[in-house]
Amino acid sequence: MIVKCIANRINFIDGLTKLGRELRESTGVGNHQLDITIGRFYVVYGVALRQTGPWYFISDDLYNYTSYPIAYPSALFELLDEKSSVCWLNKYQAKEIKNLQTKADVLYTFTEWSNNDMFYEHLVNGDNEVLSVFNQKKLFMDMEFPNPSCNTRAKILGEGWVQCIQCENAWELKSCLGMLKCPKCHTILLNPVYLEKDKSI
Repeated sequence: MIVKCIANRINFIDGLTKLGRELRESTGVGNHQLDITIGRFYVVYGVALRQTGPWYFISDDLYNYTSYPIAYPSALFELLDEKSSVCWLNKYQAKEIKNLQTKADVLYTFTEWSNNDMFYEHLVNGDNEVLSVFNQKKLFMDMEFPNPSCNTRAKILGEGWVQCIQCENAWELKSCLGMLKCPKCHTILLNPVYLEKDKSI
């Protein structure tokens, strides 16, 4: 799943609505700018369906410092590719909150997170084992579907081979994912075979 940011300020969402209140409580930044960039594309690593609607777990602009995804309401994004990852399962969770009401979430994400109520907490706390699992899944999902931020595709040579247009290295294509990484220069490329297959569906 890939989304495009269309708004990055708290006041984009009416503060009097339930979603507006939840967003302000979860971020604590008032009317300031959030750590997402308008026009930027983000891979979604999990979706929480809450009473206020879907929230997307993405690697926001501070991910290099935090090393864990943050949930943002879907109202801040345009959904570009709605296909969910092959890794995803769903889990229903009922969580108690301060006013003694129940906030019900359905969490769509990969198995290790979906099956472990403490996974995200351990991720935020920097647990090495959990970080390793997330990084492996993130690496896969980042390459799973064609990303609109990349406009360079590998060249098809025929008989199952492709070529990097940056370094002209050729290799046998064994990946069925939407993105490729050149094994020589590590350039990220669109998988032309995936694009043709996706177009024919």
